[in-house]
Amino acid sequence: MIAPAFAAAVMLTAELPREPDEVLEISGMYNEVMEGIEEGRFYRTEVEINPDDLPYPAVGRYQAWIVLYWNAEAGDRWLLLAEYTGEVAAHSEYAEILYAGVYGEEEEPSFMSDGDYRGEPDLPGRLLDLFRIL
Repeated sequence: MIAPAFAAAVMLTAELPREPDEVLEISGMYNEVMEGIEEGRFYRTEVEINPDDLPYPAVGRYQAWIVLYWNAEAGDRWLLLAEYTGEVAAHSEYAEILYAGVYGEEEEPSFMSDGDYRGEPDLPGRLLDLFRIL
């Protein structure tokens, strides 16, 4: 379980400024998704990029792990949360993307932590595309 202090710190990195009600709504969605993950209510798909840890010519060491948490009902499926962890050379990065599709609504990213992610700015869209392909 993610400690409440960490969850609160992650929530503060959302796009600012946000209305207080919107921050509470996103926080509530995040907590609900995390609770569902802990209880095993959602599907989980893991993707590992470069599992053999082979060096890339221009980059050196590169590995990435993507975990997609999603749900399905009556033939529909929707993405809830994506976690990205990457290691490039001596640099590590992590990002969480919470999607608005918690209740089967549109799948637009509603929040992305930006702690130490320095890669591609359209990570939420690319992970959503990956989910649709799977």
